[in-house]
Amino acid sequence: MTIRWLLVTLLAAGMLLGCLGQVPAADLVPRITPAELQAELGSADLVIIDVRRAADWESSDGKIPGAAREDGASPEKWSGKYPRTQKLVLYCA
Repeated sequence: MTIRWLLVTLLAAGMLLGCLGQVPAADLVPRITPAELQAELGSADLVIIDVRRAADWESSDGKIPGAAREDGASPEKWSGKYPRTQKLVLYCA
């Protein structure tokens, strides 16, 4: 799995709902393109969060360097630790 492939699958914060089987209205889910994300990689204002299931994450050789791993099924446990001033990009591919 390549970084480029992973970048193609990235979605903005609303993606978490999709990962949990609840698909929100498309106009409510901000999205980021791979090119936009690539341009922002390394920014202090960007946090990439991998919300795949633990087993999927552990068995994967495709991880975005620097991405935080959080439990997508329990956002209430971790969402408060990220400042609202930062751009959060969640992915589950």
